[in-house]
Amino acid sequence: MFADKGYDAEWVHEFCREDWNVESWIPPAVHRDDGGVNGHYRSQMTEEKLKEKGYGKRWIVESFMSGLKRTTGSALCARTEKSLFTEAGLRVLAYALRR
Repeated sequence: MFADKGYDAEWVHEFCREDWNVESWIPPAVHRDDGGVNGHYRSQMTEEKLKEKGYGKRWIVESFMSGLKRTTGSALCARTEKSLFTEAGLRVLAYALRR
């Protein structure tokens, strides 16, 4: 999972990696005066490692999501979980076929 610095928290990495069994790659938001990064997973988020894992290609997904939201709207109307997934899937399909 690639995410921007807004999602940089150790608990996010733990949830992704330990609960979902998904690698998380999020550049650390450094708030310490010495430039250090706390946390087991956060400390692994070096520029070299992020680049090696393909973080620089995140813009492709960002561009797709931006176009999808501009074209189909950013909010879903369905109420049940099953209907939400169906509506989201149909919006993605319609947007992808439109291209």
